[in-house]
Amino acid sequence: MQYLHKGTDNQIEELEWDFSEAGKIRTGDGLSQSDVSETLRLSQVNTKELWRALHLTARQHDESGNLGRTFHSTDKRSRAIKHWKDGRVMSPPVIRLHPNSTAEVFVQSGHHRLGIALEVMPEELPVYIEKEEFDDLLKALPSLR
Repeated sequence: MQYLHKGTDNQIEELEWDFSEAGKIRTGDGLSQSDVSETLRLSQVNTKELWRALHLTARQHDESGNLGRTFHSTDKRSRAIKHWKDGRVMSPPVIRLHPNSTAEVFVQSGHHRLGIALEVMPEELPVYIEKEEFDDLLKALPSLR
Protein backbone atom coordinates (compact mmCIF):
# COMPACT_ATOMS: atom_id res chain seq x y z
CA MET A 1 0.00 0.00 0.00
CA GLN A 2 1.44 3.35 -0.97
CA TYR A 3 0.59 6.86 0.10
CA LEU A 4 1.72 9.68 -2.13
CA HIS A 5 2.70 13.10 -0.89
CA LYS A 6 3.49 16.16 -2.93
CA GLY A 7 6.28 17.51 -0.75
CA THR A 8 9.69 19.10 -1.09
CA ASP A 9 12.88 17.21 -1.86
CA ASN A 10 13.55 17.01 1.88
CA GLN A 11 10.39 15.02 2.51
CA ILE A 12 9.30 11.50 1.77
CA GLU A 13 7.21 11.27 -1.34
CA GLU A 14 5.60 7.92 -0.63
CA LEU A 15 5.23 5.48 2.23
CA GLU A 16 5.19 1.76 1.69
CA TRP A 17 4.08 -0.46 4.54
CA ASP A 18 5.14 -3.99 5.41
CA PHE A 19 2.07 -6.12 6.14
CA SER A 20 3.97 -9.40 6.24
CA GLU A 21 3.96 -11.68 9.27
CA ALA A 22 7.69 -10.98 9.72
CA GLY A 23 6.97 -7.23 9.71
CA LYS A 24 4.20 -7.73 12.24
CA ILE A 25 6.60 -9.56 14.53
CA ARG A 26 9.24 -6.80 14.24
CA THR A 27 6.69 -4.18 15.24
CA GLY A 28 5.87 -6.05 18.46
CA ASP A 29 8.78 -4.53 20.41
CA GLY A 30 9.75 -7.44 22.57
CA LEU A 31 6.63 -9.59 22.19
CA SER A 32 7.12 -13.19 21.16
CA GLN A 33 6.11 -14.32 17.67
CA SER A 34 3.07 -16.17 19.00
CA ASP A 35 1.99 -13.20 21.17
CA VAL A 36 2.17 -10.78 18.24
CA SER A 37 0.35 -13.12 15.85
CA GLU A 38 -2.41 -13.78 18.36
CA THR A 39 -2.91 -10.28 19.73
CA LEU A 40 -2.36 -7.73 16.95
CA ARG A 41 -4.86 -6.89 14.23
CA LEU A 42 -4.10 -4.80 11.14
CA SER A 43 -6.56 -1.90 10.78
CA GLN A 44 -6.95 1.39 8.92
CA VAL A 45 -7.80 4.73 10.49
CA ASN A 46 -8.44 8.25 9.23
CA THR A 47 -5.18 10.15 9.76
CA LYS A 48 -6.72 13.39 11.03
CA GLU A 49 -8.99 11.48 13.38
CA LEU A 50 -5.97 9.59 14.76
CA TRP A 51 -4.09 12.87 15.28
CA ARG A 52 -7.02 14.34 17.23
CA ALA A 53 -7.33 11.19 19.38
CA LEU A 54 -3.64 10.97 20.27
CA HIS A 55 -2.98 11.68 23.93
CA LEU A 56 -1.37 15.09 24.45
CA THR A 57 2.04 13.57 25.22
CA ALA A 58 1.92 11.62 21.95
CA ARG A 59 1.24 14.80 19.93
CA GLN A 60 4.31 16.64 21.18
CA HIS A 61 7.45 16.91 19.07
CA ASP A 62 10.91 17.54 20.40
CA GLU A 63 13.42 19.92 18.80
CA SER A 64 14.49 17.20 16.35
CA GLY A 65 10.98 16.46 15.12
CA ASN A 66 10.56 13.24 17.08
CA LEU A 67 6.94 12.50 17.91
CA GLY A 68 5.96 11.69 21.49
CA ARG A 69 8.84 10.23 23.44
CA THR A 70 11.74 12.63 23.43
CA PHE A 71 14.19 10.11 24.85
CA HIS A 72 14.42 8.27 21.54
CA SER A 73 17.47 8.79 19.39
CA THR A 74 17.14 11.42 16.68
CA ASP A 75 19.26 9.08 14.59
CA LYS A 76 16.35 6.61 14.63
CA ARG A 77 14.14 9.16 12.87
CA SER A 78 16.84 9.81 10.26
CA ARG A 79 17.26 6.08 9.64
CA ALA A 80 13.49 5.64 9.25
CA ILE A 81 13.32 8.48 6.72
CA LYS A 82 16.26 7.02 4.79
CA HIS A 83 14.65 3.59 4.88
CA TRP A 84 11.49 4.94 3.21
CA LYS A 85 13.39 7.20 0.80
CA ASP A 86 15.34 4.14 -0.34
CA GLY A 87 12.00 2.55 -1.31
CA ARG A 88 11.93 0.00 1.49
CA VAL A 89 8.91 -0.91 3.60
CA MET A 90 8.24 -0.47 7.32
CA SER A 91 5.64 -2.05 9.54
CA PRO A 92 2.71 0.09 10.70
CA PRO A 93 2.76 1.54 14.22
CA VAL A 94 0.90 -0.07 17.12
CA ILE A 95 -1.68 2.12 18.84
CA ARG A 96 -3.53 1.39 22.08
CA LEU A 97 -6.36 2.93 24.01
CA HIS A 98 -4.98 5.30 26.65
CA PRO A 99 -5.42 3.71 30.11
CA ASN A 100 -6.85 6.92 31.61
CA SER A 101 -9.24 7.88 28.80
CA THR A 102 -11.78 6.20 26.54
CA ALA A 103 -11.36 9.01 24.00
CA GLU A 104 -7.57 9.02 23.60
CA VAL A 105 -4.97 6.66 22.20
CA PHE A 106 -1.21 6.34 22.57
CA VAL A 107 1.56 4.84 20.47
CA GLN A 108 2.85 1.58 21.90
CA SER A 109 5.36 1.00 19.14
CA GLY A 110 6.39 3.07 16.13
CA HIS A 111 6.64 6.67 17.38
CA HIS A 112 9.08 7.63 14.63
CA ARG A 113 7.13 5.83 11.89
CA LEU A 114 3.90 7.51 12.97
CA GLY A 115 5.53 10.93 13.29
CA ILE A 116 6.94 10.70 9.77
CA ALA A 117 3.64 9.37 8.39
CA LEU A 118 1.75 12.25 10.02
CA GLU A 119 4.00 14.68 8.18
CA VAL A 120 3.09 12.99 4.90
CA MET A 121 -0.57 13.09 6.06
CA PRO A 122 -2.25 10.48 3.86
CA GLU A 123 -6.03 10.26 4.19
CA GLU A 124 -5.75 6.92 6.02
CA LEU A 125 -2.99 5.13 7.89
CA PRO A 126 -2.54 1.46 8.57
CA VAL A 127 -2.09 0.65 12.26
CA TYR A 128 -1.85 -2.44 14.37
CA ILE A 129 -4.19 -2.62 17.34
CA GLU A 130 -4.75 -5.13 20.12
CA LYS A 131 -7.62 -7.36 18.94
CA GLU A 132 -9.43 -7.17 22.28
CA GLU A 133 -9.36 -3.34 22.20
CA PHE A 134 -11.10 -2.96 18.83
CA ASP A 135 -14.59 -2.18 20.18
CA ASP A 136 -13.24 0.27 22.76
CA LEU A 137 -10.97 1.93 20.19
CA LEU A 138 -13.98 2.51 17.95
CA LYS A 139 -15.28 4.98 20.54
CA ALA A 140 -12.11 7.08 20.16
CA LEU A 141 -11.61 6.35 16.46
CA PRO A 142 -14.98 5.85 14.68
CA SER A 143 -13.25 5.48 11.29
CA LEU A 144 -11.27 2.44 12.49
CA ARG A 145 -11.82 -0.59 10.31
